[in-house]
Amino acid sequence: MTGINSPSLTLQTIKRSDEGAYTCMTSNSIGRGQSSVNIRVQ
Repeated sequence: MTGINSPSLTLQTIKRSDEGAYTCMTSNSIGRGQSSVNIRVQ
């Protein structure tokens, strides 16, 4: 993802069955990162 400098997540056509815990893990030559979020569909 060249040029991405800020965290973002876009969910399109999301359904109630998509609810739950998600974890994003990244790594590169400098190190690793991880972030978790709980998604609720209303």
